[in-house]
Amino acid sequence: MNLNVKGRGSISNKVFHSSRARATQGSPAFQEHSSVKIEVEKTSWNSRKLFANVSVMAPLRMVWECLTDYDHLDKFIPSLVENKCLERRPQGALLKQVGAVKMGVQFSAQCKLECSEFRNGLPEEFCSTSGDGSDGLLPHPKDSIPGVKYSDISFVQVEGDFQAFRGVWRMQPEGPRTTRLSYSLYVQPMSWLPVRLIQNRIQQEVITNLSAIKNHSEKLFSLQDKGAS
Repeated sequence: MNLNVKGRGSISNKVFHSSRARATQGSPAFQEHSSVKIEVEKTSWNSRKLFANVSVMAPLRMVWECLTDYDHLDKFIPSLVENKCLERRPQGALLKQVGAVKMGVQFSAQCKLECSEFRNGLPEEFCSTSGDGSDGLLPHPKDSIPGVKYSDISFVQVEGDFQAFRGVWRMQPEGPRTTRLSYSLYVQPMSWLPVRLIQNRIQQEVITNLSAIKNHSEKLFSLQDKGAS
């Protein structure tokens, strides 16, 4: 375990984000912040599922390239204070990440994440659409567009400062130059760290990170578009 408490403000890991939603079990709380929409579900006393989505004014291939730029994720994802690609694989990577989030007391957390790429989408049996997360399956990206093809990147903590941290990035074309980016996360801190203490900060980090990915993808696409014209 390597969770550090520093001064006045922070905890994190892969991607956390935003708003002041409160959820009761079985009753999701929904928030919209800027262009990012987010929902949180209370799955148990110390675990949560989060679902978020944003429209990106860039084609799917550009969003995919940003999310699979494993060596440079910390260059545009704000909550990452350290990011290292430990191993590149044909359809994914093993990452070591350290994140930090300000919340009155400064925490930092690290994890190793197994990232797997599914160009043609995750098999349905890998995801769960309900339950408390104890099945070990990935949370289904409920904000995805029904009937529209999708590409997925899953991430699962294999070692780190959470009991469980796993989820899915889903990309779907909304048009020839627009992409729906959906995000789902199941998170369970260690038992000594009640999730209610960090829930709002996790939400805030998710919102901030989705906004950052949107902005980065759009910026790169704009530069590419100008270069081609």
